[in-house]
Amino acid sequence: GIDGIRVGIADSFFWDGCENGIAEAVKLAIDQLGRAGAIVKEAKFPEAQEAFNVFCEGGISGIEFRAFLDHALPDWIETLDPVNGPPVKAAGQVPARDYLVRLWRLKAAGQAARTRFDDVDVIACPTVQVTPPVMTPPTPETFWQTNRAIVHNLVCGNFLVLCAATLPIGLDRLGMPVGLQLIAKGGDDEKLVAIACAAERVLGTPHERLGVPPMCQ
Repeated sequence: GIDGIRVGIADSFFWDGCENGIAEAVKLAIDQLGRAGAIVKEAKFPEAQEAFNVFCEGGISGIEFRAFLDHALPDWIETLDPVNGPPVKAAGQVPARDYLVRLWRLKAAGQAARTRFDDVDVIACPTVQVTPPVMTPPTPETFWQTNRAIVHNLVCGNFLVLCAATLPIGLDRLGMPVGLQLIAKGGDDEKLVAIACAAERVLGTPHERLGVPPMCQ
């Protein structure tokens, strides 16, 4: 059950960019968990901003992917698409010092992030801040701008070695699905799944929360 589960409400980093009623839908779901017995409290999580900063600076995966291609599949580099090709090629010019500094920053932030779960079992926030965009042929500029908006609340889970689950909890003002993300300490996967299942028993299944998709009616 959800009774007694400590749910921290993530700080403004996770909420300020929400659009089309996404924040309101997620807060209603968190309030519903609180009325069912969860202990809801504020939760500071500044390390998420540091993880996103590293991501916006280029992260580490592109550098590691480029190193893999150079070693195993060098002929593939010239075949990459126009969106992903330029950053992968640019990753080959990133100094080792920059790569190592990013790793050290993420390690320090990850260690600090673990302490945020001393007082809460999970930290709750919107899964994605923005309504799913209309699919159009992307330019590199529009793709990466959209990509940053979509993964804004997701980067910290990967970069800080945490675990997370998402529950569909409603529709935004444009009728698109909204998710409640529950973030937990790295290694607490089994505990997180149990909490997510308990939350779903309170909130309802995706079918109950979202209804039938329009094109499936």
